Amino acid sequence: MNIDGQWKLTAKSPMGLKTDDLEFKTIDGKLTGTQISEGLGTHRDLPVKVDGDTISWSVPVTKPMKLTLEFKLQVDGDSMSGTVKAGIFGNAPVSVVRA
Repeated sequence: MNIDGQWKLTAKSPMGLKTDDLEFKTIDGKLTGTQISEGLGTHRDLPVKVDGDTISWSVPVTKPMKLTLEFKLQVDGDSMSGTVKAGIFGNAPVSVVRA
């Protein structure tokens, strides 16, 4: 499974649809990600865990409140689907497509 490259993420949050840009890259056998969000800023070099066809990563958020976004997605070719856990706000569905 090779997910290196640019992706577009859409999450259906309680506050409406949220879209982010993602970039994954493998360096020395380790997969990392960059997530760019208009509201939450840019998070670089996020360690991405791979388990079969499932990937997961976390994004620390400090504003408007402190919490951690925990993404868990199943990869299917040029698309992914899964959830993001947003602390006390629970889980929201996520879809991702290759840009």
